[in-house]
Amino acid sequence: MPSDNQLLPQIKDYVSQFITEQVSQDYVYHDLNHTQEVVEGVRAIGVAMNLTEEQLEVLQIAAWFHDTGYDQGSDRHEERSADYARSFLKEKQYNEVRIQEVVRCIMATKLENYPKETLGKVIRDADFTHLGNTSYWEHCGRVRQELVLTKRILQSDQEWTESELRFMNSHQYLTEAAERLF
Repeated sequence: MPSDNQLLPQIKDYVSQFITEQVSQDYVYHDLNHTQEVVEGVRAIGVAMNLTEEQLEVLQIAAWFHDTGYDQGSDRHEERSADYARSFLKEKQYNEVRIQEVVRCIMATKLENYPKETLGKVIRDADFTHLGNTSYWEHCGRVRQELVLTKRILQSDQEWTESELRFMNSHQYLTEAAERLF
């Protein structure tokens, strides 16, 4: 098993290449940039919460893998992402208990799931850090474009704006750290 300080760079390289080569360029939001933002988000939230290095590692691994399942489309992508992470980590002889933590974190990003565990809350919040920054509408524009390209969902400007406002007004971060940071 690679030492911990070697594993994250290996994962970064592997996932970066995987997303670039395997995920359709029609996914203009769920791309490598989004994945990197989620990795940065889990690190920022985790540090603000004084999480351990092991917890931060689990979160960063999960963040790197969380959208790799988009290689076969958006439906059930979290399950595929968890499978990809599990396979990669087993091959690297990563600790089985921590593999399960990674899988739970990835599944916490599924919209209909409401994580109760701390690490699940952190990654779920990191997946939505764009809601609290100045590039929010740019991110939303990419989501809108992705829906047109991948699902043929076309909304008028008014419909889109209203749906985004409903989403923003109903969203709540699950950690106090995310509320402060974003």
